[in-house]
Amino acid sequence: MLILVSGPSGSGKDYLLNSLTQADERYQIVQMCTTRESRGEGDKPHVSSEQMQDLHQQGSLIGYHTNELGIDYAYKLDDILQAIQSGRDVILEINPVSQKDIIHELAQHSIIPEGWICLLP
Repeated sequence: MLILVSGPSGSGKDYLLNSLTQADERYQIVQMCTTRESRGEGDKPHVSSEQMQDLHQQGSLIGYHTNELGIDYAYKLDDILQAIQSGRDVILEINPVSQKDIIHELAQHSIIPEGWICLLP
């Protein structure tokens, strides 16, 4: 199962997801990678700007975007596929601004069916 969780910053998504994954090992959160320097343990995986651009040009990213500070974020397609193939229920925490694009990209890669119905706020 693929679970997409979306909500504004500070709405408690991280708390909810961390609580869920600690309580039940069936769930796995796939983290976005970022060009932002690491903030320490538990932070999103860091990649260089060059690595991010290479992955983007290869079509190996889902949800690639650059924020207002010039920091790139994206899911590695391979990370999503490996998590799904592991048999665990996979969780993606997605930005409300880019959720429609991410859903479209997931459908393009046959991760979710084309025309999938999703309730968006």
